[in-house]
Amino acid sequence: MFFVFNKPKIYSYLIVLSTIVVLFFTAAVLSEADNSETLTASTTAEENEIPITKVNTEEKKISITINCLESDKNIEEILNILKKQSVKATFCIYGEWVKKYPQLTKKISEDGHCIANMGNTYTDMSEFNYDEAVNNIKEGGNKISTLISKNINLFKCPYSKYNENVIKAAQDNKYTVIGFNIDTLDYQGLEANVIWDNIKNKITSGSIISMNSNAEDITREVKLIVKSLKEREYEIVTVEELLKL
Repeated sequence: MFFVFNKPKIYSYLIVLSTIVVLFFTAAVLSEADNSETLTASTTAEENEIPITKVNTEEKKISITINCLESDKNIEEILNILKKQSVKATFCIYGEWVKKYPQLTKKISEDGHCIANMGNTYTDMSEFNYDEAVNNIKEGGNKISTLISKNINLFKCPYSKYNENVIKAAQDNKYTVIGFNIDTLDYQGLEANVIWDNIKNKITSGSIISMNSNAEDITREVKLIVKSLKEREYEIVTVEELLKL
């Protein structure tokens, strides 16, 4: 058995072979491009997470946020603890709380702490339409900024619940929306040492810790967490400073 080759046939075979090679190479390049685009999109989404729950930083900095809830209980003592430790925290406050406790709100600001707006009322906003979200956010922010004569740059969603309307409403009103990546769960009535044991291995540079002013063991919790973070050589800063706003 033998094959007869002539120039036309050889040219045809070469064209077919080269076409196959080109198609194979093109497919490989396109596949790699698709994978690259997917990876890039994923990375960007993580870096631009909203609300911001953690900051990517190599600096050993951490923020403590404290939700001011229900009453003025514990606030004075928390402020005294932070002052003694030369620590600045971020207090998350809503309009009706400001109305009830204007002097405490002023003291928080005068002591150099950062304030985040949580709207006019501490309520689940996840079912709000856009206009409802705007009204609630603006009313709360106006009460705070009018009292302390400062613009408020941060917004935190009550109960950490929100929808697209809430995020858009906050951003349209020039707020940076924040959350947290370390939940102390102190509202469950946990003791301070239990809280620290639960969170100590989760903390990294750029973490944002969430506490609640009405938690049963909040004063001991603040003392222990501040002391423990300092022992680990973390600098405790406001969320504004962490975000470099």
